[in-house]
Amino acid sequence: MILFLFTLISPLLSQNEPTKYSTTLDSEVQDIQYCGIISYDENKKDQDMDRYTLILTKQGKIYYSEDDGLNLMPLGNQVTSAVQKLNKPRMEQDDQILKMIVSKHNPKSVFFLGMTDISFYSPDCGRTLTAF
Repeated sequence: MILFLFTLISPLLSQNEPTKYSTTLDSEVQDIQYCGIISYDENKKDQDMDRYTLILTKQGKIYYSEDDGLNLMPLGNQVTSAVQKLNKPRMEQDDQILKMIVSKHNPKSVFFLGMTDISFYSPDCGRTLTAF
């Protein structure tokens, strides 16, 4: 297993130790995609983030993050649940993903191409999945 160590260093806290985050993935990273929208409010000079990080590993597993990769959650349960709704004989590779594609027309829509004849669609950056 690969251990990723994400370190945030704030210039304001230069004398203090940086905050360290770690997440264990099942294998090496194959792909990283960003999903969602970042909008800026000119009056506040601030940004409203509705962007998520999706990580695909070499083992075909998807990890999801709402905080730019600091905390990663596997999407295994959502994938398994979507496959079960198809009511067809299950294969071991049904929940393995080959590729992720974020729509250029709708930045929250993601397609996950599976290793078998089952693929997945998410209208909300991976929070919910539909198998097809």
